[in-house]
Amino acid sequence: TAVVPAPVISPAPTPTVSGTPRVGTPLTAQAGSWMPGVALGFQWYVGGSPVAGATGTSYTPQAGDLGQSVRVDVTGSRAGYPTVSRSSAGTSAVAPGVLSTATPTIKGTPAVGRTLTAKHGAWTPGTTFSYAWFADGVRIKRGTGPTLVLAKAQRGKRIKVTVTGAQSGYTGASRTSARTVAVR
Repeated sequence: TAVVPAPVISPAPTPTVSGTPRVGTPLTAQAGSWMPGVALGFQWYVGGSPVAGATGTSYTPQAGDLGQSVRVDVTGSRAGYPTVSRSSAGTSAVAPGVLSTATPTIKGTPAVGRTLTAKHGAWTPGTTFSYAWFADGVRIKRGTGPTLVLAKAQRGKRIKVTVTGAQSGYTGASRTSARTVAVR
């Protein structure tokens, strides 16, 4: 009698990675159409090394992944068949993320001796902020925090604040509020 060939998982396609390789932006594994009854497992790699715990169908690059390529391995298994693994091509290098930003607002009464407070709004979680206050477009030297106590020098001037957000792995961004009415 002829030798019975060993069973083979087929088809077992090469996976692809969809999405933009950028910090904070999810990448998704496209496994393709495998043989019916095959269970699929996933493992993500960054720079050729496996990422601990990254065994789902998506992976979101972190700040430490900047400049490195990402790939996914898909492993197919079925009872009675040898396990098969396929690797995707690597992505281009992971780029810095893009911060979600908001236009800041100013709370408080614009009057000498009163305190104005900058409200930065909803940015990407984990963002840290710095502040620059302006009176009629001129930078207020002591205006570097989230609050500003108005001095006599600001009387009759309109105040605005620029909020700059920063986070590791992301390109920084700045947003400026609308101006207040003239300080009284």
